[in-house]
Amino acid sequence: MNELFQEIYKLPIEEQHDKIQRAFMDWKGDRGQTDVCLMGIRL
Repeated sequence: MNELFQEIYKLPIEEQHDKIQRAFMDWKGDRGQTDVCLMGIRL
């Protein structure tokens, strides 16, 4: 995930959301409910 964040940090927040969601769904696969908390802070 660190590499993903380094690649997307300059993108608009909506595009970051889409890329993170896609990566999460790829990782999750067919697993059932998976709880994850992700928080971003704009400085």
